[in-house]
Amino acid sequence: MSKKQEKLSALAGCVSGICLIAASTAACLADSGEQHWRAGEHAAALESWQQAARSGDMQAALQLAAVYRRGPIELRDAEQAGIWFRRAGLQGDPSAQYELGLMYELGVGVPQDPAEAARWYGMATAQGVCPSAMPDDFGLLLSSP
Repeated sequence: MSKKQEKLSALAGCVSGICLIAASTAACLADSGEQHWRAGEHAAALESWQQAARSGDMQAALQLAAVYRRGPIELRDAEQAGIWFRRAGLQGDPSAQYELGLMYELGVGVPQDPAEAARWYGMATAQGVCPSAMPDDFGLLLSSP
């Protein structure tokens, strides 16, 4: 192996290690959010999920979106829901894509835009989501303590 190949191999190993650490940290933050939520510590849960979602944890983004969209009334924020559904949708989650399509169709938290709604619905249905079979909460909502 040449010196250049050795350096590239070492660099790839370092990058892989950093990615594993980042993924592990995001998962820990998401778990922490779940624990805080169950303890009724909603602000701490949201903070943990936000940190995890910003680190690429799609499930944390989905939890945030669900809380902001259909969680306790005092936490509902349609614009924030749209932000987090978009993040999860861009990561490929079909339920987030469908929900964002619905938000664009109805103009909830985002500007009403039938073309944008169709685009997000199309992404969801391309993954086999059948809109008429989607439950209202998509299985994302946490029960309040």
